[in-house]
Amino acid sequence: MSNTPLKTKQIRANVGQGQHLATRIADTSGQSRIRHEPRQTRSQFTVEAILEAAGQLLVTCGRAAVTTNAVAKRAGVSIGSLYQYFPSKEAIFDALVDRHRSKVMPLIEHALGNWADPSVDLVEGILLLMRAMVALHNESPSRMRALAEELHEESSAVDTGRFVEITSNILSQRFNAPAPRLRAAAWLACTTVTHVGRVLVHQPPPLDTEEVLMNLGSMLRGLFGNLH
Repeated sequence: MSNTPLKTKQIRANVGQGQHLATRIADTSGQSRIRHEPRQTRSQFTVEAILEAAGQLLVTCGRAAVTTNAVAKRAGVSIGSLYQYFPSKEAIFDALVDRHRSKVMPLIEHALGNWADPSVDLVEGILLLMRAMVALHNESPSRMRALAEELHEESSAVDTGRFVEITSNILSQRFNAPAPRLRAAAWLACTTVTHVGRVLVHQPPPLDTEEVLMNLGSMLRGLFGNLH
């Protein structure tokens, strides 16, 4: 009985660590694209209207045809108000990508919390993240596709090197083995999760999603099965 509280305490410590890992793997190179951060509700509404209008035009017209005047007109704001927050249409596009990544990172943060919890099946934790990516695509399929095709949103919001390092440590705790020995498996898992997740968000294949995830789960179980 004395071991149970210690085990529970360790699980909580692992989960707590996992929930803070996303801040360590987030792409820290991106600064705010907004010239003046909106603080009042009205200003925030204006910025959101501009970004939403730009997203709509990106889908219907394509990147080349989008202009700041067209965005301002669609958003129902003056061109002066638009330039108060964004110096160019490229800054608006960058902000659209940042907003997309702000939706992705909490999903990764939640997933890492699950992966760090040894009471959670690791493969199921990964598939849970993949399903969250599918749900993100389903919120606005045309917008997600436009981000990839028009803005070339191909770079991950995750620093892959740190993602691999963190996953190696999680595997080390789960399988009681030195992290360096597990780095190759961690790299394969992270590369698979990152690539498949990006495809499911932006350009899902014309296949049954659950069948894809079932096969992905089998692949990962084979990979992790060799670590015991």
